[in-house]
Amino acid sequence: MPSASLKQHRAMEAAAKGEGTLGIPQKVAQEYLAADKGRKFGKRKARSDRHPRSHDEFIKLGED
Repeated sequence: MPSASLKQHRAMEAAAKGEGTLGIPQKVAQEYLAADKGRKFGKRKARSDRHPRSHDEFIKLGED
């Protein structure tokens, strides 16, 4: 199973090295890193490129 975020990926890297403090077993961390191999964790899209979060934001978009 690949990591869901860059933060999770970094936690798995630390756990795989034996330096983690979150209680993640090394074997599990190594499995995650194997699944992440070659994957890129880029920046998230800007808010303007994503769907609006609330109904009010949705209504404001329709008024333009």
